[in-house]
Amino acid sequence: MLFTALKKYADFTGKANREEYWGLFLFVIITSIVATILDLMLFPTVATGPFYVILILGVFIPSIATLARRNRDAGWSQWAFILVFIPLVNFIYYIVIGCVPTKEEHHD
Repeated sequence: MLFTALKKYADFTGKANREEYWGLFLFVIITSIVATILDLMLFPTVATGPFYVILILGVFIPSIATLARRNRDAGWSQWAFILVFIPLVNFIYYIVIGCVPTKEEHHD
């Protein structure tokens, strides 16, 4: 799950199931909270501290790659991840794409 997402760091091919998606999603949320707490403790006058910035830079590509693979797994266009850049829509998108089941392929 999480390790699969991190192993496929910049792999935009293939599919990512819900378990892989939620594993990375929860990892990013939890580490973001920890990074923010560390930044507030060590750098209280800085708006965005170095721990958070390093984390975001480190998970940006794997997050986008996992979203592209998850979109494909759900039967959506892999380019639907562009919705994450639209405020308010991104929150709904993250929840919906994480809940949509795998689309079964039919070979006729």
